[in-house]
Amino acid sequence: MKKIIILGGGVSGLISAVLLARRIDFEVLLVDKNESFLNALRLHLTFQEPLKNYQKSFSDLANKFNFKFLQKEVHITNENLLKWERESSVDQINERFDYLILSTGASQVSPESIVSASQDSVVLGLNEFITEGWKDSIYQLISAENISFVGGGASSVQFIFELYSYLEKYKLKPKINFFTMEDRILSSLPNVFHEYIHSKFKYKNTYFYSHQKIKSITRDSILVESLQAKDSREFPSDITFLFPGVRPFPFRLETNEFGQLIQPSHVFQTIFAAGDCSYFHSSGDNSMSAQIAVRKARTISQNIINHSENQSMKIFNYKELGYFISMGGLDGIGWMLFPMNVLFGPPAFVVKELIEKQLEFFVTGLDTYVDFM
Repeated sequence: MKKIIILGGGVSGLISAVLLARRIDFEVLLVDKNESFLNALRLHLTFQEPLKNYQKSFSDLANKFNFKFLQKEVHITNENLLKWERESSVDQINERFDYLILSTGASQVSPESIVSASQDSVVLGLNEFITEGWKDSIYQLISAENISFVGGGASSVQFIFELYSYLEKYKLKPKINFFTMEDRILSSLPNVFHEYIHSKFKYKNTYFYSHQKIKSITRDSILVESLQAKDSREFPSDITFLFPGVRPFPFRLETNEFGQLIQPSHVFQTIFAAGDCSYFHSSGDNSMSAQIAVRKARTISQNIINHSENQSMKIFNYKELGYFISMGGLDGIGWMLFPMNVLFGPPAFVVKELIEKQLEFFVTGLDTYVDFM
């Protein structure tokens, strides 16, 4: 019986656990600091629904899929990794392994590292929605006359459109200012994404400002600096939604084309990485998306099986097949097969829902990812 330890219970960690636990010759232990798996793809919907709708107990999942679960936070350092490989054991949990998977994902960039905020200011980011801490600010939210959104990525877009729906229940339409340091919304995607999203703002009392760096946030204002004009301007702001992006946690883990962890001049034969924390040196994509996290997890799961049987391992060469963003209601935008093949409105919304349902189906036991294993 071979022992597999998985550190991190996000998308890639959970998928790896389920796939590998199917083998009768593997014993799988999933370790995570939280007691429940969170489908973070649906986090923006918690304006309308309770967070528990998108959580599943790890203990229940472990019983359902025949793996073990330990609630524990494990600290990963380069020194620890070398020690764990040498001893084939994770000393912080006193568990030996034949294979170790690192799937610790990504964490929000610390707001404190990019902006100064007064103690009495109301600033909400991903962490406040993960913990439901945003509900402590409901009064400020429904009484706000001016709201700021900072960050031009997918999280900002999806949250702002869900906020529109939330405020409409109270027949509220505050002024919203949307700031980004880039030249447009979703700057890594074709300009049509920016144009479509921006076109919706005018109906929602929302104003877009590009090339803006946030300098400070107070209880009733936000100070921004123009990266072009190099001057500063203060805007009224009762509450700020801050989405500065995410970074690999605890740091980026480099792997070879098979998903095995690498350091300069060294390949970890029995330690693999997957998910947002990993960077595969292969022809495959490394975008920090759930789609890629799923495919990396499936690749390393198969490679652990192959390695244990002394068979050739698979090279990770998966390319994203599309990228979709929800815009509330039955609206959305995304591309399919290639970036300039863009879908708008209800068709985009439906495709996004179908893609995200794959993960929900997987958690219930129905595997619809048919192109692997």
